[in-house]
Amino acid sequence: MDDLEKRVARLEAVKEVERLWIDFADAMDFGGPEANVYDPDKMLSLIAEDSSSVVGVVELGSKEAIGEFWRDLAQSMSLHFMSNPLIDISGSLESAVGSWRAWETPILDDQSLLGVFSHAHEYTKVDGRWLRGRAVQTTHFFVPLGKDWAGQDRVIEQRRSFI
Repeated sequence: MDDLEKRVARLEAVKEVERLWIDFADAMDFGGPEANVYDPDKMLSLIAEDSSSVVGVVELGSKEAIGEFWRDLAQSMSLHFMSNPLIDISGSLESAVGSWRAWETPILDDQSLLGVFSHAHEYTKVDGRWLRGRAVQTTHFFVPLGKDWAGQDRVIEQRRSFI
């Protein structure tokens, strides 16, 4: 593969990884039984078998644990917005690392919320398809809309098992 082909292949890979994360957001927003809640099975189909995640202080060491976590998420209307992707594709074009910023607007227990997060991901190509591997999500704040988030508890838990 000559230099131009490698550069084009790398750009195509970046766009494929970006699309993977947008598909993931769609599965969080439009994939569930009522078409406006989380679809854990679709989300799981977008991650590798050896995936792990860190979500705030919660460590999920396996794809099975990740699935249990996602199934426990509040099943309420939410929209996720992903931005600022920085995707670095490896020289082999078979793995990548990336970071994103995201915000979401869920409704939980009749309360409108705003959450802002940073994501760091690893990606791998399996049978020609990009999948998310390890992921680390940092919560910057998760607060009721209409309230100032300075100087107060800035995280409202969205998992039903913690409420």
